[in-house]
Amino acid sequence: MNKKKEKEQILKTVGEILQAWGKYSNEKLDIICRTDVQHNAITSVLRKNSNDEYVFNIILRNNKTSKEYPDGIFHVHKEYHNIKKEGIGLIEAMGLLVLPGRLKDEIALIEGYLTGDINFDEKALEDVVHKEEIKKLLDKYSVSQTKQKAEIIVKDYISNVCKSILECTAVFKNNKEGQEAFIDFLKSAVPEFKVD
Repeated sequence: MNKKKEKEQILKTVGEILQAWGKYSNEKLDIICRTDVQHNAITSVLRKNSNDEYVFNIILRNNKTSKEYPDGIFHVHKEYHNIKKEGIGLIEAMGLLVLPGRLKDEIALIEGYLTGDINFDEKALEDVVHKEEIKKLLDKYSVSQTKQKAEIIVKDYISNVCKSILECTAVFKNNKEGQEAFIDFLKSAVPEFKVD
């Protein structure tokens, strides 16, 4: 296939996905395309990879809210706001989670409790955003960790939260039901789509 035909095929496929996603709903997965406003949208990213090939990424988004999730069903859920309450953008969707700068000092505080450099005082923690997490980490690991071990514990904790954030922002979850629905969506959106 020549370059012009490839470009036309890519644009046709992206157009088909955009049109299909604009009308797609799956109530079992909480994906509702429209109420009084349009909720489904896509973000598309065209990039060149290390093999000098063009890669077109299509990010399916849904901005519907609910009583349980007033910021968005597929946005960062409240239980993770201590790490990141900002929206998930292109950088995160492409595989690099950007953490807010405020975490640098907060991480040092958590590590200080784990090493015992800071004495645990629940009253002093009243206004600390990480209060519950500090208590959980201290229950699990206790005080008097080495600085290196405390850094690893906090890094693992934040990594697990970041993974959970990405899971809650995915419209098609990484489970059997979510993946089957995703394949069904692609088959309906792009008739020539084949699963390997």
